[in-house]
Amino acid sequence: GKGKQADEAVFRSIVAENKDLLDTALPIMQSVYEIVERSHFLLVLTDSVGYVLEAIGDTAVQQMSEDLRFQKGALWSDLEVGSNAVGIALDYDTAIQMVGPEHYCTSHHNWTCSAAPIHGVNGEVIGCLDLSGAAQEVHPHTLAVVVSAAFSIETMLIRLHSAQLMRGALEGMDGSVVLLNDQFRP
Repeated sequence: GKGKQADEAVFRSIVAENKDLLDTALPIMQSVYEIVERSHFLLVLTDSVGYVLEAIGDTAVQQMSEDLRFQKGALWSDLEVGSNAVGIALDYDTAIQMVGPEHYCTSHHNWTCSAAPIHGVNGEVIGCLDLSGAAQEVHPHTLAVVVSAAFSIETMLIRLHSAQLMRGALEGMDGSVVLLNDQFRP
């Protein structure tokens, strides 16, 4: 099971559709990667169907992942590559860690993958964050890191959405705006 590479034009449109997710996730991914970079793990962001939007890793893990086409522009769904952490996280809206032969394809058996879904402002699954490395490096904390990072991305997306709503409301008004808290006080 290798990921199916998207046509270049199709991938450009997928990236454009996921601009807010990418812009929000990248700084958080960079922070996570700085913590794990010596572990030779690959940090991957996908869209809601499993297209890899971004992959951050050192040369060694990038080469390992290229053999499977676990790289930018590839579709990494259960249907495409068999049971895997990304596909399950997206399909079942759950965080999951898979190790070795828990993956369907034997070519994935030397990997450990920890994945968490990312939710949009309305609670819908809009993507997935995954941290993958050599199966012998499996650790329960890896899943906790991914879940925490996914939550941070969701929180930042909510803030971005609120700011966009506020900006739109202010630009469309001629009068003044008074902000009140839930006790109706300024």
